[in-house]
Amino acid sequence: MSRRSLVSLLACCIMQLSAETLSPQADPAAVVTSGRARFTVLTPRMIRIQYSTRQLFEDRATFAVINRRLPVPQYTVHEEDGYLYIETEALALRYKVGAVISPALKSPANLSITISQPQTTIWYPGKEDALNLKGTKRTLDTASGDNQRPDMEDGIISRAGWAVIDESPRTKRGDGSTTFAFDGSVDGIDWLAKPVDPNAYDWYFMGYGHDYKGAIADYVKIAGRQPLPPLYVLGYWYSKYQRYTQQDFINLVNECIANSRASLTKDMYLRSAQENGDDGSGEGNKETDETTVPAETTVDPDSTDVTLTATPTPLPTEAPTPTPTKAPSQIGVIGGEDGVVQGDTGNI
Repeated sequence: MSRRSLVSLLACCIMQLSAETLSPQADPAAVVTSGRARFTVLTPRMIRIQYSTRQLFEDRATFAVINRRLPVPQYTVHEEDGYLYIETEALALRYKVGAVISPALKSPANLSITISQPQTTIWYPGKEDALNLKGTKRTLDTASGDNQRPDMEDGIISRAGWAVIDESPRTKRGDGSTTFAFDGSVDGIDWLAKPVDPNAYDWYFMGYGHDYKGAIADYVKIAGRQPLPPLYVLGYWYSKYQRYTQQDFINLVNECIANSRASLTKDMYLRSAQENGDDGSGEGNKETDETTVPAETTVDPDSTDVTLTATPTPLPTEAPTPTPTKAPSQIGVIGGEDGVVQGDTGNI
């Protein structure tokens, strides 16, 4: 067996071993239950908070969290004067035994968590986080500057020093969707299931101060890794309702490559798409006139600069009667290995 094959086999084994250690079931030693409330100490700075009037607590994987089987951090737990206290090296949780947990109360009387870094801060259910650095949004359509910030979901890092991942079944995300648990599979694919208690609260409190990298690193532990795509598959997607000429496309790609901080490969393929009417308004039959733009424009792989070399399509000597063809939906610039990548980048 070659050295390369051995390395590949070892990598596969490591990936398989990592996958097998992921489990939505937390170590029982990390779990503290008090009546209708349950707390799971996941890391010194992350505690899961569950509240169910039916005492039904979700242990299956959910859309955002697939792994809770983490090494149990050091913590202490005790009751005093009707309160339950859970303390780690970074957080101090206080819960009034038997009390209701609800964000509607907006008070630390029943439940609070004290963070000591970077300064002493007290969190409680329902507390607003105006300093959150925000997360994602389903679409950036109509985005201009900061106009869609109010619609963005809260992220996992905040200048307030804390953040909450809300996996409660009733909580709606920015696009109106809700979380689900995974239970069983269909054709080998994990399948969704109804929550054990649709009215329960399920929060992951993250008290990382300004250690943003630490917050993201620990989030990956419970949410799973998201592999980055390799550089050679990256490129530009450009779509605009405007009638472009061949030279317009060449100028556009040159500008993209010249302003890119990444080292993009030169063996690219550009397919033009005239998605508009003759007046450039965006109205019309969205068909391509290939007498206006050649079918293919390629990069010279031997060139030392970013100038594109066009492969022209012969134009008729008389006024043409174009045969329209269905236009690709976008302009694609993608990487390839052996010169020009053949195929159509549209209709994706």
